[in-house]
Amino acid sequence: MTGVERRPFPLRPAACLLPLFVALVLLLPPGGSAEAMMESHFLYFPDPHLHMTPGNVGLSYEDAVFPAADGTMLHGWYIPGEETAATVLFFHGNAGNIAHRVDNLVQLNRVGLSVFIFDYRGYGRSQ
Repeated sequence: MTGVERRPFPLRPAACLLPLFVALVLLLPPGGSAEAMMESHFLYFPDPHLHMTPGNVGLSYEDAVFPAADGTMLHGWYIPGEETAATVLFFHGNAGNIAHRVDNLVQLNRVGLSVFIFDYRGYGRSQ
């Protein structure tokens, strides 16, 4: 050793997490939970605006509106493909909405597949 005195880290790791925990509790909505806050702010990125449709890129499609089990109305599109081809049920992920997946719909339709894509609650035109 060079004679330099080594001192332990001044804060314990648990002490570093305390301010984060306090901030999280203060930011919670009344009656809310940390899990609910994290889900709505860090995991899901819904976009309520449909900036395009399959019709904008020359695909024929049908609007579909249907109820979820609890009565919430959901919106989607059906894009027909070749009559003998399979139908793909397309779940678009946690961000954007179905309008952000039109390029994917074009590619699937190009190989003859039919596609049904819909928005989850709070995304696009779904309640």
